[in-house]
Formats: sequence, C-alpha cells, structure tokens
Amino acid sequence: MTKTLLVRPPESYGASFAQFYTIHECLGIGYLAAYLRAHGYPVEILDAHVDGLSVEETIAEIKNKDFNVLGVSIGSSLVFPQAVQIIRKIKAWRGNVHITLGGQYPTFSYEQILNKHPDIDTVVRFEGEVTLLELVKKIDHPSEWKSIMGIAFRQDSQIMATLPRPLISDLDSLPFPARDTLPRLMERGGLPLISSSRGCHGRCSFCSVHSFYSMPRGKNWRARSLENVLHEIVILNKEFGCDELWFVDDNFLGFGVSGRKRARDLFVLLEKESVKLCGIDFSCRSDSIVKEPDLMDLAVKQGAGLVYLGVEAGVQRILNLYNKGTTVEQNKKAVRIIKDSGAEVKMEFIFFNPWITFDEVRETLSLLEAVNVYDPYILISALTIMKHTPMAEDIATGRLEVISPPPDELEKFDLDSFIPYQIQDQRTRALFQIASNTITQLEPALHATCNLHNILRMKRKVLQPDLAAKYEEIITNYHQLINETSLDIFKEAMLTVERMAIPVDTEQLIFYQKTMANKTLLFAAFLVNSIKIQEKELLEQLNGNSDQASMSR
Repeated sequence: MTKTLLVRPPESYGASFAQFYTIHECLGIGYLAAYLRAHGYPVEILDAHVDGLSVEETIAEIKNKDFNVLGVSIGSSLVFPQAVQIIRKIKAWRGNVHITLGGQYPTFSYEQILNKHPDIDTVVRFEGEVTLLELVKKIDHPSEWKSIMGIAFRQDSQIMATLPRPLISDLDSLPFPARDTLPRLMERGGLPLISSSRGCHGRCSFCSVHSFYSMPRGKNWRARSLENVLHEIVILNKEFGCDELWFVDDNFLGFGVSGRKRARDLFVLLEKESVKLCGIDFSCRSDSIVKEPDLMDLAVKQGAGLVYLGVEAGVQRILNLYNKGTTVEQNKKAVRIIKDSGAEVKMEFIFFNPWITFDEVRETLSLLEAVNVYDPYILISALTIMKHTPMAEDIATGRLEVISPPPDELEKFDLDSFIPYQIQDQRTRALFQIASNTITQLEPALHATCNLHNILRMKRKVLQPDLAAKYEEIITNYHQLINETSLDIFKEAMLTVERMAIPVDTEQLIFYQKTMANKTLLFAAFLVNSIKIQEKELLEQLNGNSDQASMSR
C-alpha cells in the first residue's frame, strides 16, 4: 500500500519581518493526513517548523522515514527556497519517490515551478484532500492519475493542468484534522489552530484568497456546522488540554448578517456547553465589527483575546484602490470597539505601495497614531502584487500602472509569481528605503521578546499567577518599547527625507540609511541582552519550582 509522508519545511529566520513568532501547526497538512487515513492509507507528518528543525535536519529526518509519496506544503513563497533544497536532496537520494506540492503559492505558480524544478513531479492545486487521495490511489499508474482533477504535471516537456476540482461543499464531511504535532506544539508553547470555515466574500484586489476559492466551481465561502465546530473544540480542550485557540478563518465573522449571527451563535453555544477558553484569536473585517459592536463583548466573555483586523490602509483613496469596501472612519471605529471590549487588536496593514504619495504617508501615520496601533511590521509593510489577483489583471490591462525597478534590482523579485515595482513618488521611495533597512535591525530584539513569550506560554500552567503576571507585563513593556522605537525611527526617517532635494542624491541616501541602521542595531543588541537576562531569570524560577516539587514528593 502507498505510504505518504507530509512535510512542512522549516521557516527561515529573517526571511520575513513577522508580527509574531508564536509557533503554530499546519492545519492543511492535518486535514490531508486525516482524509488519507480515513480512507485506509498510512500517513506520517513531519513539521519542521513545530520541531524546530533546520533544512539539513529535516532532510535527515525524511531519510529515516518509509514512504512512496512525499507531499510538501508551501504556505507561502518565503518557504519555497527551503523546500527546493529538501526536494533536491531527497530526489537525489531516492529517485523513484513521487514528490508533490500543495498550497496557494504552487496552485498559481505551478507552471513556473514545474518548468524550473524537474525534481517536483506534480502540484496539487486548490483544495487538496480529494485530489491527493486520488493521486495516492493511482500513483503506480501515471496514465490514470494524469486524468484526475485539480493536478498539474509534466508530460513530454509540456506543463499540463487538469480542470480545477470543485470545492468541497460539505465541510462537515471532512474528518477533523490529524493532530500528530499538537503535543510537541504545546510543549513548545505553541498555539493550536482551528478552521470553522473556508473562503472569503471579500474582493480585495491584492488578495489571492478570493482567486483561490473562486476559480474552482462551488460556493466561495463555506462554513462548518456549529455542532461540528463545538465537537472539535471539546476534543482539543479535553483530550489535549487546549484552552487557547486561533481560528484561522479568512473572515471569522463570515459574510453579512448571517455570518455575524453564526459567530454569535457559536459564542452562545460555548457558554451553554460550559466550554471556557482563556484565549480565542480570530481575523475579521472592520465593517463586521462596526455593524454589531456588542458581538465583541460576547466574544470577550467567551475568551476572545486578540483580533486581527483587516484595515490595510489609512487613506480612503488607497482603500478604494484595494477594493476593500470599507472606510477610514469604519476602521477607526472598529479599532475603538475592539479595544473597549477588552480585547487586543493587531491590524493587518499594507503601508507602502507603488502609488502612495508622501502626503498620504503623513495621513496614514496620523491614523496609526490616532488609533494607537503600530509595530515594526506595520510601519515597513509593503504591497506584494501576486499574479492571478484582480490587481495584477488591472496592471496587465493598463487600468493600473507600475514602474519597473532598475535592472540590477529585478533579481530580488520572484518574477514568475509576483509583479515587481518601485514606488513612484521619489520622496516616499527614499523613505521606504531608509525606514525598512533601519527598522529591520530591530528584528533580533523582537525575536528575543517572542522567545520569552513562548517560554511563558509553555510554562504558564506551572507558574504562580503573580509570577506569570509579572513576566506578561515585562513582555508587554518590551513590545511597547520596540513599537515606540520603530515609530521614532520612522518619524526621523520622514524628517530626513523631507530635507532632501529631489531628485534624491543616492550617496546621501545610503549615508543616512547606514547611519540610522547602525545606531538601531546597537540599540537592538542592548535590548536582546536585556531580554536574555529576563529569560535566564524566568528559567531559574521554573527550575526552582521544579526542584521544590521534587522535594515535596
């Protein structure tokens, strides 16, 4: 019988300036594994992210496994280089293993991937459960699997793609995702994930989610029944001890009145069934919050602690360009409602894009300061224009215009999957160059702070409440200091750029950039050292508690 190994490649530290470093599981692999097992096929999961493995360690672990099919999950283009390194080594080691990729990135970039990487045999496109099962069933008969829906492959030097498989209409028909990695995740202070719906009704022009769920036949947004979701929550709570969950729905509050009612009914059901969670994270749109403000109070009552709010821009012209369907005032009001409820808010934001002017930068910064939500990620976030998005289509047809970067900068871009650009306004372009190169120097300090937070999460249940509260406050203070420092850097960069003559002198720009970056790097090193001292003290406290517990026994 065909044996499958599903792998999540390691995430490269420093590949992206992430908002957080909370370790989390790969729910997509969990669903694939559960679906194959439900149909009698053996599956192993190797999650290099959860296990903290390097590329070399991941390769070594794979070589110790017994499998015929290697499935590699590509959550974003940022992990693809690591995936390629792994795949090349495994194919050289065992040339007869069938290697397939899945995820949004390979779904849209399958042609370029298969052309450039002969070690990759197939790409499973769009939702993968049924397609991967059919591939595994027919893996020994290429003439049969090459006709299944939702797959791309190489044939006679040509790249072929079959019709997209229709979306799964009944999400309750899927088994709950396999949680092989969850015990290890919990040991490392990670956050369990749960998905109560798939798809998004939003039509944001920059977003690939709508395209991913609109190309195949079927309803774009589908939701599990509340009873089905509750059953999974109870299992996670009782069998794994999970009292914090991250709902990874693209829009947890669904669509319109019915979506908000569904979320409300879920919170009521959790209360009725006495399922108390101390932490619920979810993503949603501003208009969903504004239309039913009391929904946040109910959410917080059932444990909601962190809301990822899709704001994206601080200027109405840019919101319209992104086709968000929201207003600046709605965004401000939504942030206020979430904060007033007692929950924390993180804004999903895209500060820089090809068309933003320097005046709009000022306006955007004013919004961030007015709502008092900013961090290093937000301040240097820049639009990524993926091919196959509505925005890419607008550029292709001439409705939007972008300026291509100089030839020597094009090598930084994945030209197969993304549309390269440079910011059109010279002053704004200079600001982005200085701010991004300077603020990224804070990355080690942010990483150290999040490591401390992960240790606290991991050991929270064995710490005295007052000690846990003390370190929560320490972590909050470090985050606040990093956020305020990044804001100060941004403002200093703005003042520097305002004084520059246009056209900008390149040598002068590089001088300012290096000067500010070096100064920030020294401060970041000081912060890292300070945070490491706190981490050492926390570990000593934990070891002392462990010794006392041993003596009492």
